[in-house]
Order: sequence, then C-alpha cells, then structure tokens
Amino acid sequence: MHGLNKEIFKDITLLYVEDDEMTLEEISYFLKRYVKELFIAKDGVEGLELFKKKRPDIVITDIQMPKLSGLNMAEKIFEIDPSIPIVITTAHSESESLSKAIELGIDKYLLKPINMQEILAIIKKSLYLDTLEKRNSSYEEYIQFILDCNSTFMFVMNSNNVEYANKSLLDLMGFENLDTFNEQINNGISNENLMNELKSILNISSRN
Repeated sequence: MHGLNKEIFKDITLLYVEDDEMTLEEISYFLKRYVKELFIAKDGVEGLELFKKKRPDIVITDIQMPKLSGLNMAEKIFEIDPSIPIVITTAHSESESLSKAIELGIDKYLLKPINMQEILAIIKKSLYLDTLEKRNSSYEEYIQFILDCNSTFMFVMNSNNVEYANKSLLDLMGFENLDTFNEQINNGISNENLMNELKSILNISSRN
C-alpha cells in the first residue's frame, strides 16, 4: 500500500459490521494486518452490543443489514458517543440512505466492492479529523480556563444577549453560568439597564 504508513494504524481499534460473510471475511482479513484490534459483527444488533462493550476508535458498517440497519445502529451509537467516526459501506449510491446518513452526521462512505487502498485512506482521514476536533476542543477549554482565572472582568455582548462573560464577572453578579445570566436578561432586564449595571461594576473595579 503506497503512501500509507502502517504505523498510523497500529494503535487503532476498529468495529467492522457486515452481514455478507464473504465480504466480512475478506475485509476483516485485510484490516487485521493493520489495526491493533478488530471487532467484527454480522448485524446491527450485534454491532451495537460490541460497541458498548469494546468502545472502538472507529466504526465501519454496511447500511442494509438484518435485525438493525447500519444507519439505525449508527444513530444509537451516536447517542452513546456523538464524536465517534463512522464510515458506511453500500453496494449502490442510495440517495435516500445517504441523505439520512448525512443528517446523522456521517459524511464518509465506501462503495462496494471495497477498494483496500480506499478503506485505509478513509480510516486515516476519519481519525485525523477526529483528533483535530478533539485538539480544537481542548484548546478552547484551555483558553476558557485562562480567561476564567483572570480577575479582570470580561464580556462580549450583542443586541440581544451576552455572548461571553468570564467567571470573575459572573461570580460578582451572582450568576452560576452564562445561561442563567441570559435568562435574567430575557425575563425583564433591559439591555440598557444591563449595560448600566456592567458599567457600574467596571467603574467600581477600576477605582479599586
């Protein structure tokens, strides 16, 4: 496999769900050479149970399966872990099924017969995007932590709501979080009164 480093896959755990035995055997044999651990299931019910027990890094599933379809299984998996990368496989470009997949948040699919180079490439891409998303989330949490630790009062306001207020300001005004802050605004505090209150707080702070 040119252009794909096997080291990329050595720590990956993968759930593969496919009801066609020949396809399941062929793809499983190939994937076992790359991933750390491969879990296989022959229908959506079995796949869902395996996901709950093993919590793999990525799921690859056929769409049309007995007992529970791949999309219905994916929907239930997303209820457990909304960020899990899921790739669907299908024998045809079924527009209705693909539309439902997109609605669920699945934007990656493989057409059968599955090309081995393509399956590795899509695994790599899915996990790269998942890692990038988690890094961005961690970075945002870090920035939030820094701002909350700052004793300076900070807020961002649009015409209807306060979009951001750091912990120092929320604590001083007696609000547990930004949602309760905005609830009070929506329950009768005018933007003008709110701005006057914020200005008063900022003036007191600057004098101190």
